[in-house]
Amino acid sequence: MMRIMRSLIFSLHLLIPIPAAEISVPVVAAPGSNITLSCSFPRSETDQLVNLIVVWVYGDEVVHSYYKAIDNLQEQSPAYRGRTQLSPDQLAVGDASLRLTGVRASDHGKYTCDVANEQGRSKKQIILAVAVTRCACSGAKKTTPVCKLWYQHTTVKHGSLHEPS
Repeated sequence: MMRIMRSLIFSLHLLIPIPAAEISVPVVAAPGSNITLSCSFPRSETDQLVNLIVVWVYGDEVVHSYYKAIDNLQEQSPAYRGRTQLSPDQLAVGDASLRLTGVRASDHGKYTCDVANEQGRSKKQIILAVAVTRCACSGAKKTTPVCKLWYQHTTVKHGSLHEPS
């Protein structure tokens, strides 16, 4: 089954040209929260879910994959097991958004949503910024803690994440 999936995805990459990936504004999430990473794709009323392939990746790790009208998680990275979900009802209307539960600091980074259907292929990249709580003391005697959610800003250059200069 895994060989079939790899072969199918490899064939898909050879047959359908890869469009330039759309990159969105970073999505910010607190550790432990649940987040939805948005990904829409063009579709037609005649498209069949059985012909739809959705693959979410983080670097070279498979976060979630869907083809032949079912989730196919055999090659899913262990870091995401039991934490991802696509909605079949939403897939039917052109929405391949990924629900990620229990966000972890290690989830911070660039995700790619790659979708192929009867209309062609689309690709979207999303930056997930995982916030942390930072506290500092303020007031005359510096005894009043003030805590804020903070996340490191990142930019995308040549397909990888870099800290700004």
